[in-house]
Order: sequence, then C-alpha cells, then structure tokens
Amino acid sequence: MSTKNSTDLVEYVDKGHSFLPDIPNTQKNQLEDRLSSQERTIAFLLEQAFRIKEDISACLQGTHGFRKEESLARRLLENHIQTITSIVKKLSQNIEILEDQIRVRDQAATGTNFAVQELNTKHLHGVGDLRGRVARKRRKNMKESPVYSPTSTNSFFKEL
Repeated sequence: MSTKNSTDLVEYVDKGHSFLPDIPNTQKNQLEDRLSSQERTIAFLLEQAFRIKEDISACLQGTHGFRKEESLARRLLENHIQTITSIVKKLSQNIEILEDQIRVRDQAATGTNFAVQELNTKHLHGVGDLRGRVARKRRKNMKESPVYSPTSTNSFFKEL
C-alpha cells in the first residue's frame, strides 16, 4: 500500500512491518510526540512553500515584461527556495536526532544482553561449584559412617 499526498516530497511505501526493534512505551510515546510535532512543523513549512510557489506562478503568468512584477517574482522565488532549504535542513536534523536515539537504545540493549549473559555464566559456575561441594560432602559422610541415612542431613547442613 502506498500513500501520496500533494505535500509529500517522497512517496512512502508501507511494507507492513517495522524496521526498528520494539521500544519501551515511555520512550515510544516521547518519540511519537516529537515526531508528531516535527511533522506538524514540516507540514506548515511545506504548505507555506507551495503557497509561495503559487504566488510566483500567478505573478509570472499575469505580468510578463514589467520590471516591478519581475522583481517581486524573483523575491518570491528566492523566498520559496529558502523555505525549501529550511525544510530539508529540518528533516536532516530530525534524521540525525532519530539516528542518535536509535544508536543509544541499541547500545543500552547490547550492554544489557552482555550483563545478562555474564550473570548467567556466573550462576552456572556457582551451581556447578555447589554440586561439587555437595558431592564431596556426601562422599565424606559415606566414608565416615558405615550406613548412610537421609535423616542425618541436619549434621550435613551444619558443617557447610
């Protein structure tokens, strides 16, 4: 499905899935609010640019040959170019901000994954160490007492 408005500079194609990973709701809401604000600003600037374009077009069509009108048309054209330039700069800034936010989020996710893996490794080593201690203690208890009974576990835990 593609969408195209008269104010769109580029045709956007909806591919049905997001190219970004999930973002927590608080960050998502903040990003959505910022994007919404930026979209309103860009829409206003685009509307202004097209209005200036229409003014230039109307001026050029009705006033061929008059210096005053040509001067006005030139100024309108320059204003239109400046407006388009400011829109492009704003879009570029918005893209840089979003790229930085994505980079920070990805770095945090990578750090979290590394910390979880490290904790998991320590946990596995700790469990292995405890199993070894239990096995050694059982062997020691079996050697000390000729008959091993599970009811003697209280002395087992006292010695640990």
